[in-house]
Amino acid sequence: MVLVVGICTTACAADTVAPVGTWKCEYKIGDQNRTLELTIKKDGDKLAGAMSWPDQKDEELKDLKLKDGELTFSAVRKFMGNEFPLDFSLTIDGDKFKGKAASEFGGQKQEYDIEGKRSEARAQGAQTLYAGMAPLEQYLMSGQDEIALARSAAPESIARDAEVRVLGRNGYELAAPGRNGFVCLVERSWTAPIDDPDFGNPKLRAPICFNAPAVRSYLPRTI
Repeated sequence: MVLVVGICTTACAADTVAPVGTWKCEYKIGDQNRTLELTIKKDGDKLAGAMSWPDQKDEELKDLKLKDGELTFSAVRKFMGNEFPLDFSLTIDGDKFKGKAASEFGGQKQEYDIEGKRSEARAQGAQTLYAGMAPLEQYLMSGQDEIALARSAAPESIARDAEVRVLGRNGYELAAPGRNGFVCLVERSWTAPIDDPDFGNPKLRAPICFNAPAVRSYLPRTI
């Protein structure tokens, strides 16, 4: 994607674009808003950086390039032992950017819009409701209670034949096989934006069921 802003030439745009900094990024999958943090720095005469999701920190960026005002790079999203390569193409305008992220899952290419703003350091002493994550045990439930809560997210005609996953010590685990392509589980607080005051709240429980298309495209990016 090529985006031309104003009347500046491409050489001028490349000279004035300043990608270095920490960027708070937002994107949408289905009807769910998601966030990540992008950090770009200078490494000699080259650019380097990392990307962090709520459940995956400091993933190194690969093939980071700035050309004609467009920043491109790749990163790997890791989920339950699987790796999903992502390719990014961003056009920076001052302290904001817009662009695309593309991935391939199940042999199908997925593409979504992403926007970001350069962030300033939070004021010292800023207060949040949950400043960090609680011990793992506080996020866990008994198996049968979690299965029942997960299935409550859909009508019984769907939930009874849906696959159910529950949170364990090594991530979400299969608790009941399914037959209809749906997957039901209970999301925890870390599916909220990373700057949400409740991000680490161990009391939050959100049952949800995904249909087959969402299982392929949305589920791997959320748990």
